[in-house]
Amino acid sequence: MKKYFIAVMSVLLLGFLTSCGTEDVYTDYDKALAASKAKNKDLMLIFTATDSNKDDSSISELEKINNNIFNSEDFISGVKENYIVCTLVYEIPSPGETDTEENLKIQDLMNYYRVPNVPSIYLILPQGDVYALPVVTDENSVDGKTFAEYI
Repeated sequence: MKKYFIAVMSVLLLGFLTSCGTEDVYTDYDKALAASKAKNKDLMLIFTATDSNKDDSSISELEKINNNIFNSEDFISGVKENYIVCTLVYEIPSPGETDTEENLKIQDLMNYYRVPNVPSIYLILPQGDVYALPVVTDENSVDGKTFAEYI
């Protein structure tokens, strides 16, 4: 019984240790920035938004970009070797509702980085300096693989 317990605990511990710090996409800016510094890898900061309040069933252009590019496995696998990826999604509140705490944090970061619109992408050195602002265009936003190659 003791050997079985030790074997199970070893497997669980190994699984835990191998999963630590291996996030493909961060949704917490502070954790992503810390990982960027710890791994000495550039940070790819993606600002985007989603609107769950739409009355119709049509998909907005922004949702297409989110689904076809930023959330695609081709994009993530194409950039994660060179970047720590952090996607911050501003959830558009329903009419009459106030922003969530998470939305307020994202707004603060959008103000700090002077984000003109969404989606916006910032490439940031581990020391915190922005060095590039890749632009989403019709030509490079065909799919996740194409956009990863563009980056």
